[in-house]
Amino acid sequence: MYSEKKRDRIVAALEKLGYGDAVMVDWNRDGDLALNCEVWCGDDVGMVGDYYAYSDGGDSLYDDFGVKVKVAKLLDKLKAYAEWYNPAVLIVCDA
Repeated sequence: MYSEKKRDRIVAALEKLGYGDAVMVDWNRDGDLALNCEVWCGDDVGMVGDYYAYSDGGDSLYDDFGVKVKVAKLLDKLKAYAEWYNPAVLIVCDA
């Protein structure tokens, strides 16, 4: 489990990238951080992830696990990763 300070840094970075609408505030209990992949965050950024998407090589929008590449790189930089809770929700985990 990561600290509240780290969680706040991750949320601030997601908001800066344009994915603030995907942060599920009703999952704030116990410091959990969940991202709703059914929320459209705007034409510039789209969705955080797509359970059925995968990398097709080259300049894919999603990694091999269906997480938006920009989000996966951000989480990696902050020593975290996204894991599917169900086809609509990604949970951010401490790396």
